[in-house]
Amino acid sequence: MDRAHLPTEFVEEVERISYDSAEVKVNLALDGLPNFTIYPGMEPGSQHRGTIHISPTLEYIEETFRDAALGMPSRKLMLECTILAMMAPTVASEGSTR
Repeated sequence: MDRAHLPTEFVEEVERISYDSAEVKVNLALDGLPNFTIYPGMEPGSQHRGTIHISPTLEYIEETFRDAALGMPSRKLMLECTILAMMAPTVASEGSTR
């Protein structure tokens, strides 16, 4: 879309977004949905929507955020996972378990 068709304030706000990041994106194809111990079930459900954070503790996640807020790479690693096919079914191959 040509920026001339957008409100000036919107264009300015979008241009101020910082896309600087120290992250890696990995796409995986699974043969089914995960069956979480804390919230079991392999049929599509609320446990498969949103984001899944994998880290030892909530404090650990806070520490990774503090580093980022200070403008430096985190000294700790964590995983933030999304089951994209739950929100965008067209990304899953036809006939696959969504």
